[in-house]
Amino acid sequence: GGFKNGELNSSKYKLRDNSLAEKTFTFKADFMESSGSHNIGLARLAQDSLNQLGYLVPPQLVDPNVRTTMDGFPMLIFHRATPDSERIFLGKYNFNNDKSNEATTGFTGGQECWEFLNNTSDNTLFIATDFHSVDGSGKKLWKNDFEGRYPEDNEDTTNLEALHTWIVSCKNDPAKFKAEAKDHFNIQFLLFYYVFTEFFAMVDQRAKNQMFAMYPDAEGNNRWYLIFYDNDTVLGLNNEGHNVYDYWVEAHDQVGSGFVWNGALSELWKLVEVAFDTEITALYQQMRTSGILT
Repeated sequence: GGFKNGELNSSKYKLRDNSLAEKTFTFKADFMESSGSHNIGLARLAQDSLNQLGYLVPPQLVDPNVRTTMDGFPMLIFHRATPDSERIFLGKYNFNNDKSNEATTGFTGGQECWEFLNNTSDNTLFIATDFHSVDGSGKKLWKNDFEGRYPEDNEDTTNLEALHTWIVSCKNDPAKFKAEAKDHFNIQFLLFYYVFTEFFAMVDQRAKNQMFAMYPDAEGNNRWYLIFYDNDTVLGLNNEGHNVYDYWVEAHDQVGSGFVWNGALSELWKLVEVAFDTEITALYQQMRTSGILT
């Protein structure tokens, strides 16, 4: 196994000259949007924008090649069973970092990362906190809502539950949320996530597909950073892959009886948009006037 480049063989591979070498990659077929420009294209744009703003997670202060978003490039895949077999075209894919790439994301010890798995539960919408209920077979129901990305298959929800409980305690109290948010979140990443998902109509990333990553800083303080993953349903697409929304679509717009944005009822994002309205406006203006968003 491994990677072969000319005459060289290696157990790891670098996507680019400034990438960190990894041994696991994903051949991702974008069934939702096949141009390859949405998922990895927006991931790269998000990372470039964060870098231009100087918004960095603690490991990036040590190694600037650490990323919080996936990287990759489009490719065509052919296969032959033996060296003499006919070459068969399998399809157009993206050759991407795998979300388990710990070196690339700076997950080297002491961090946590949780992926949100659905759009509708009280847990993922921060309506109520429940990490203890079980189903008829004894399975903890929170496992339908969250999955540990780092450490892989982590089931210690102590830190996530503490954050969750605090957010729920702020419902209908944006003043409390604003006063205390800096003790829980990196505010720069929180507001950037709000602005970026709004600007690009990322309608499936305010509940399911959210990634909450906790990084300790140099002083040992733990803060949560929102990072981007699975950026397919964006720029006018709905979850069926149809291009149905115009560029002016807003987070609380409805089509029929349903919201355009999954997660429109999230108590977290309700609190963010009320508590940090002035700061959101200022960040958007900064990103426009500086040319980050044009």
